[in-house]
Amino acid sequence: DSLFFKPQMFRDARSGLQHTIPINTNFKIFKFFSVSAGATYNETWVLNTIEKGFSTTENKVVVTDVNGFESFRTYNFNAGIGTTIYGTFNFGEDKKIQAIRHVMRPNISYGLTPSFDQYFETYALDATGINFSDYSKFEGGLFGSPSNRLSNRMNFSLSNTFEAKVRDEESK
Repeated sequence: DSLFFKPQMFRDARSGLQHTIPINTNFKIFKFFSVSAGATYNETWVLNTIEKGFSTTENKVVVTDVNGFESFRTYNFNAGIGTTIYGTFNFGEDKKIQAIRHVMRPNISYGLTPSFDQYFETYALDATGINFSDYSKFEGGLFGSPSNRLSNRMNFSLSNTFEAKVRDEESK
């Protein structure tokens, strides 16, 4: 509260802007299969980044705040296909349980998020110059940093539902 609207508040504030554009569609193929596909594009603008490096005078890794406009872009893709399968078992109108319906919904999907290595740099961990580590200048930012890991995801799901048509005792 003591820094409210003081110059230090604006100097130390983490600020940025993020744009997200999702594109999704779904359609039927072969009459019984539903296909969904999509992509998401993100663009992030920030006014504060960091820089890491080993300081030989301090004998430690030093993190420096850098003010100025920077941006990064990420994207991902996904697709899935599913259907619905019905099975009905009739027991007769005169029975307490007249029918049971089994509904199965199998679905398989795939997602891809590529690695964004271009936003990563290397710094020395010690004075030997042998040990190094990677970092993103966007670490600790308002919207986080992009990933330098490739992500491939495959998912299979199967939903099972059993429904029963039960005769009411008062309808005899």
